[in-house]
Amino acid sequence: MNVKKLYQELKEMQDNKEISFLTMFKILEDLKKEIQKKEAKEANQASQYRYALKVLNNKDNKSRPILQTTCIRNGIQIFTDSWIAFMLKNVIKALPTIETEEEEKRYPDFSRLKPDCNDFIDIKCIDLKNDIATLKDKEIYLLKNDYLPMALNVLNVKIMINVLNFKNDDMIRFNYIHNSSSSYHCYIRPFLIKNDSGDECILLPCRIKEEEKQWQLSKESR
Repeated sequence: MNVKKLYQELKEMQDNKEISFLTMFKILEDLKKEIQKKEAKEANQASQYRYALKVLNNKDNKSRPILQTTCIRNGIQIFTDSWIAFMLKNVIKALPTIETEEEEKRYPDFSRLKPDCNDFIDIKCIDLKNDIATLKDKEIYLLKNDYLPMALNVLNVKIMINVLNFKNDDMIRFNYIHNSSSSYHCYIRPFLIKNDSGDECILLPCRIKEEEKQWQLSKESR
């Protein structure tokens, strides 16, 4: 049985008040704990490799075959699917790597895309996993004082956790650019995440809240 699907169905029953609140609350809490337990598995070398392959095998990379391999520059392993990019000091040796100098020249250099961050959000890894566990949507919002209306793709967040090998008790720091301009905060800018080993991830939000987008357009039309 799909526990997550059952959880969502029971949650809808609760909203429709078809069974008693206390009964529903207990069932939902038990299901939630089971789902979170499943999602709370620690990252390891096997999951690191498996999730890195998801980046290389992303369907968007099929039009650019070179992105289906990794590139090692100055000892740093880099790979991307245009939504998420990694720069790893700790090379994942099992991943395919380009072999010729000509291919290396054609491999994109996205180090210049690293944002010059001046603010951050800290989230404990296990808390982030718990938040993701019962989400119905494929996106999750990171909010700080209602300032960041940007959504992250849930799969990309899972990829980031596993490739950077974050453990459940680790704090994950989402570095970003904070600009006090009243119009700036509605633009999508990448997050920069690092682990204690110096491995880095550039993570691009997938969209912003529609009301914030509309607000931005109205500001620009004045």
